[in-house]
Amino acid sequence: MMGDDKKIIASLVLASLGLGALYLFRDEINAFLKNEVNVEKIKKEEEIKEKKKTPEDPWSSMTWDKLRALLGHRFRRENILEVYYAMDEDEKMKWRRAVVKSANTSIDKSFVYLDSRILIQVYPSLKELEYYVRRYARNEASFDELYEAYRHSLKRLYDIG
Repeated sequence: MMGDDKKIIASLVLASLGLGALYLFRDEINAFLKNEVNVEKIKKEEEIKEKKKTPEDPWSSMTWDKLRALLGHRFRRENILEVYYAMDEDEKMKWRRAVVKSANTSIDKSFVYLDSRILIQVYPSLKELEYYVRRYARNEASFDELYEAYRHSLKRLYDIG
C-alpha cells in the first residue's frame, strides 16, 4: 500500500513539474507550433502553385539540346540554316509563337534574323521588316529594332502576338 502512495505522489510531482515547465515555456511552445503550422501552410501553397503551373513551352529559350530533342533524326549539325530547312512549317510556327514572347538565347536571335530574311523574300510587302533586316545586316540597327519589326510583321501575317 505504501508503494502505491509513493507512485501516486511521484506522478503528481512529475505532472506538476510538467505543467510548470509548460507554463514557463508557453511562449516558445506557441512560437514553435505556429512556425510548424506556417511551414505546413507554405508547403501546401507551393504544392498548389506547382500543380497550377503550366508546363514550359519546349520552343521557348531554345538551346541546341532542345532542338536536337525536338527534331530528332532531322537534326544534323548545330547550324541554324540547316535546322531551319529541316523544320516543317508547323514547327516554325511554334518557334515563332515562342520567340514573339521573348528571344532570350542566341539561337532564338539567330532564328529571328533568319526567319526575317526568309519572310521578306516570301512576302515582299513587308517593307518595314526589310528595312530593319538590311540595316541590321550592315550593323546599323540594333537587334531590338529588328525584333520589334519582326514581331509587328508576325502580327500582320499570322496574327501572332
